[in-house]
Amino acid sequence: MIGNGVSRRGFLGAGAVGTTALVTAGSWFWWDGGDATYRAMIGGAVPAVLNVKELAILGALAETVIAVAPGAPTAGEAETARRIDRELVFHKGSKLVSDVKASLIMLEHLPALDFLGTRFTALDAADKTHFLRNCETSSWSARVQAFTGLKFLILFFYYADSRTWRSVGYGGPQVAGKFFEGGNTIANLPPVAGAQARGA
Repeated sequence: MIGNGVSRRGFLGAGAVGTTALVTAGSWFWWDGGDATYRAMIGGAVPAVLNVKELAILGALAETVIAVAPGAPTAGEAETARRIDRELVFHKGSKLVSDVKASLIMLEHLPALDFLGTRFTALDAADKTHFLRNCETSSWSARVQAFTGLKFLILFFYYADSRTWRSVGYGGPQVAGKFFEGGNTIANLPPVAGAQARGA
């Protein structure tokens, strides 16, 4: 699990806007592409804490954020979004969960303000990247914090997959890991029908 410091300080970290501000901002953008659209994006996955829409948005963000090195898995193959969703089980009812949910909804619908004309998940790859770069450089602190907080989670859980370690020059732990049935590793995720064999 991620450290207790994250859950105590909240997803947005020190100096960020509060959860209430994010939830309010996210509520401005209530329209979506329909549950069936988002469900198709996650296949047969069943979210644990996030809803179908939120998991689909998180998956699309992860695929855009992660620059896949040769021989490394994609964010989807590393089950990055599902592992984050699994982690949130341990933080139910916390500020971390409410921040993550509000940030996902905000980023899904903010492209309209960048004149991109549609939701984040409906953009092509180039426009997704362009939009996220705008998020990093925005003068609106809520937008910057929503993106950087989600980016932190995505990078943390993606590079926790042992198949990514070679790409960053990490040789792995000196002591063999032990399986913890309550953890957030891929082995703890419920299988998805039709999915290929999964890694660590």
